[in-house]
Amino acid sequence: TDSVLHESDVQVPLTVKNYGLDTALNQYVYLKSLDSQVTVLDSFVIIPKLAPGQTKHLNDAFTIHIGILKDSHKAHLQYLTNNTTQDIFLTIKAPYLKIIGYHFANDSMFLKSKESNDLIISISNTGHALAPSTTFSFKSGNENLLTVGQITSQYDIPAGDTIQISIPVTTADLDTSLPVKIYFTAKSLNYKFQDSIQIWINKPQEQYIGTTSDTTSLYPFYQLYENEKSQFLFLKKEFISIPVNISKFGVYVTDLPSDLQPLKNLKVNIFETSSTTVNSAYLQPVGTLVTVFDTTVYKPTLGWNIFKFKKTFTFEGKNNLVVEIIWGDNGGFSYGDIKVATTKTDVNTVAYGFDDNQTPPSYSDQSNMRPIAYFGYKTKLTATTDTQNQIIVLPNFSDGTINVKRANGFILSIFDMTGKLVLKQKITSDNQILSTNNLTLGVYTLIFRSSKSIQTRKLILN
Repeated sequence: TDSVLHESDVQVPLTVKNYGLDTALNQYVYLKSLDSQVTVLDSFVIIPKLAPGQTKHLNDAFTIHIGILKDSHKAHLQYLTNNTTQDIFLTIKAPYLKIIGYHFANDSMFLKSKESNDLIISISNTGHALAPSTTFSFKSGNENLLTVGQITSQYDIPAGDTIQISIPVTTADLDTSLPVKIYFTAKSLNYKFQDSIQIWINKPQEQYIGTTSDTTSLYPFYQLYENEKSQFLFLKKEFISIPVNISKFGVYVTDLPSDLQPLKNLKVNIFETSSTTVNSAYLQPVGTLVTVFDTTVYKPTLGWNIFKFKKTFTFEGKNNLVVEIIWGDNGGFSYGDIKVATTKTDVNTVAYGFDDNQTPPSYSDQSNMRPIAYFGYKTKLTATTDTQNQIIVLPNFSDGTINVKRANGFILSIFDMTGKLVLKQKITSDNQILSTNNLTLGVYTLIFRSSKSIQTRKLILN
C-alpha cells in the first residue's frame, strides 16, 4: 500500500480457507514479524468454526506498528496456524527528503561580512511516495555570526522531485573566514526529516572535503610495497570558492604500525583534468603538472599530515583538480599498515598503484573511497595593523595549555572546524594561561573581541 506511514499503526486483513475434509474448530491463526521495522500488536485471532471448503475474510484481523522508514520498505511477515506457515510481504512506500545542494542568490558559494542575501537550498524527495503539505524550519548553528529567516509556505513534493526554497540570511561583522552550520527540519504528516549544510562567512582560508569517516584506506602510505602512486580527484563543484590559491594539502592518519618506517622520495603533484571520474587508468593532466611538495624522507604521524606547498597553486575551476602523491625506492621492506580516514564519493575518485620494483608504479585499481582532505588557501583578509597591540597565542603541548598575551579585557570565543562554539571566556590579564584539555584534536579559530577591535588566531591541536 502507498498510504502506510512510518510511526503509525496499520490494520492487516486475513483470508482463511479450509482445504480439508473435516470442520475446523477454534482454529488459531498467528501473525509473526520477521522485520525489525514492524511490530505485531495483536498477534493472533481465533476462527471458531470453518466448514470444509469454506472461506472466511477478516478486514481487521491484526494490528501492526510501522517504525521509522527512510525509504520504501518490504516488510516480511508470517501467518502461522496449527499445521501451516505462510510468508507474506507488505510493501510500504515512504518519502525521504534531503538537501542535495545550495547557492546564494548572487551565485556565490560564501557570504561576505555584514552581508544580507538569499540562500537557495535544493531539497529532493529521494523516497518513493509523495511528501504532502511539507513545512520547513531552519536554525543557525551560531546566531552571533549568522541569522536565518523562515518560510511559511507548504509544499507537496512528489517522489523523485526536487524543489528550491529561498531563505534570507544575514552575517555579522567578521574580519576572518569562518564556517557556520544551518540546521534544517522538514515535516510532512507524521514524517520528520533533518539535515544540515555548512556555509562560509568570507572567502575561506581552508576547507575540508569529506567530513565523515566511512572507513579507512591504506593509500597514500601503503608500506607493504616499496613504491606507491595515488591520485585523488576533486570536482570543481566541491570547492567553496573559485578561483583559489591552494597552499596546503593534508590527509588524516588514524592508525600507525609499531614498525613504522620513513617513506623515501615523497612528492606531491597537483594538476587539472577534464575527467569527472576515474576509469581504469591514471588521470592525465590538462595543462601543467606542478610539483608542490617534495622531500627525501617523510614519516607520517597520527592526525592531520599537512603538506605545505613550496609555491601556491592557483585553481581557476575551468576543469577538475587532481592531487597526486608518489613515493618509493624504499629498499625492500614490508611493514604494517598506515591507515587514512576516507569518505565515500558518488563516483570513483581514486586511482592507485603499488609495486616493489617499478618507480613510480603502474596503475593497479580504482576506488570511490577518497581520503578526507584538507586544503589550505592564501587569501587576503582585513586585519589589524597595530603590531604593538596584536594578541599572541603560544600553545604548550606538553601540558595541554595555551598562553594568551596582550588580550586583557577581550572576550575569547573558540570555534571548531564546523563553526561550533566550543569555549567562550573573558580574558582577565595580559598573560593568561588557558587549558585545552577539553578540546579534541583538530583546527580551531580563536576570535578575540573588545569594544574597539576584533582579532582572530588559528590553533591546531595535533
